[in-house]
Amino acid sequence: MILCKLPVWRLFLSGFVCGLLSVASAAQVRNDDGTPGPDYWQQWVDYDIEVELNPANHVLSGTGRMRYHNESPVALPVIWLQLDQNRFRPGSLSLQKGKTVEQATLDYLREADPGIRNLRVRDQDGRTLQVELQDTYARVELAEALASGASIELQLEWQLNLLDRSLVKARSGYEQLPGGEAIHLAAQWFPRAAVFHDDGWHLDPFLGQGEFSLEFGNYRVAITVPADHVVAATGELLNADSVLAKEEHRRLLSARAGHPEVVSTPGREGQGRRRWEFRAEGVRDFTFATSASFYWQASAVTLGEHRVLTQVFYPRAGQHLWGRYGLDAIAHTLREFSARLFPYPWPVASMVNIAGLGMEYPMLGTNAERGMGENARWDMIGGVIHEVGHNWFPMSVNSNERRYAWLDEGLVSFVEYHVEKSWDEDFLIIYGEPENLERYRGKAYQQPLMTPADELTHRIDNAYDYAAAALNILRRDVLGPQLFDRAFAHYANSWKFKRATAEDFFRAMEAGSGRDLSAFWEEWFYSVQRDCESRVHEGCR
Repeated sequence: MILCKLPVWRLFLSGFVCGLLSVASAAQVRNDDGTPGPDYWQQWVDYDIEVELNPANHVLSGTGRMRYHNESPVALPVIWLQLDQNRFRPGSLSLQKGKTVEQATLDYLREADPGIRNLRVRDQDGRTLQVELQDTYARVELAEALASGASIELQLEWQLNLLDRSLVKARSGYEQLPGGEAIHLAAQWFPRAAVFHDDGWHLDPFLGQGEFSLEFGNYRVAITVPADHVVAATGELLNADSVLAKEEHRRLLSARAGHPEVVSTPGREGQGRRRWEFRAEGVRDFTFATSASFYWQASAVTLGEHRVLTQVFYPRAGQHLWGRYGLDAIAHTLREFSARLFPYPWPVASMVNIAGLGMEYPMLGTNAERGMGENARWDMIGGVIHEVGHNWFPMSVNSNERRYAWLDEGLVSFVEYHVEKSWDEDFLIIYGEPENLERYRGKAYQQPLMTPADELTHRIDNAYDYAAAALNILRRDVLGPQLFDRAFAHYANSWKFKRATAEDFFRAMEAGSGRDLSAFWEEWFYSVQRDCESRVHEGCR
């Protein structure tokens, strides 16, 4: 338990009283063998949301119901909400700490009026609840404490101005296309419940680099957009017959049966607006993208008795890559990750081609690649493998990404390395090659892998490349493929749809392999090596 060792700024944000979880601290939440203990618990949060996009001014207007299930052993007098887009508001900790990425200017952000606006929260009895904004969080004071085992329904209203992704390297926003059309991507776009777990509330502010800590739940989301738009989203489309033309619907049904189809192309007819309805179960987030300029291709891949609808959405500029390789890259990723870990658990897997940061969400990822030539092809296919692979880490095997960047990025990059090799032995590998360790290991700016995400100065080198290379060395030089693969699958299956920590990973790998790996963890995860000589394996090779 580390509740009383928080930084001063985090204590201010949380208002957390040390000792609140004294009941939980005595429980056996996590076993010594790296598996969930008999007293393991986690919260569950369901959402039913209506949202409308005005593409002319890039504004999302939302209303919704959040049903919060308190599975913890203590009563909760407050519920914290995550408002990640508030990192762009003037005076935010993100701006103060200089984490805003290049091209973002204070003048633009002031004009754009970013962040969650006009937030109102009422309880199930219609009472307006007190909301206190604290940087990228909102503290919601409940009328009565929510007892252990009880649930409460909160009614939410809010607005969000989406930002221009060419000016701000934001995960959410819009890309302006030639000809006046745009692609809008809604990510971190609604008030999401903050995590409350056996280590307390997760309230590290969102500074832009360290990513997310989220609760699982079920989602029903209705998205109203202009009639000529196509919507890509987390989950299953429930009303295809009412939002698609007859021929589009026929093609979608054909794709679901496993036949590759171009479901829709730009220039869809229709006046007014249409309401697209989606359902997603057992996920930790919900994201959508919408545009009148999407090409929409779909097919299906069979994994055992389970069929997954695969989809790519891209503008004309991405057609040469996404139209040719997109569906095959998704299918290859689903097969390979499923074989190495556990079967893909959801009915849909989609990718959206949009400029800006590539990013992962449940059942949907984004990637910007539209270039020409061999390198662009490798980058695009590798990007698909990476983002779709995130459906295992952290979308299924949950973790606190803001605390442990490598626990999802490094694990995905490690598996990605082998999935890319299975696509093509000569694949242009980016992450995880042990022979490239000298690019980071031993440099003056190297930091331990256990460094919190927002303190990393070279996040890609550290949490992606170095972490994946370390795991490849553990597999190749220490345990051997058979032992490693068994232990790695043991960890993944033990923590599927639960929240793991780095210590859980270390213990599960030791239990699964039957080996004491403490020297390896100390050297590769907790320490910094200033030369290439290793105590654990024979050189960096």
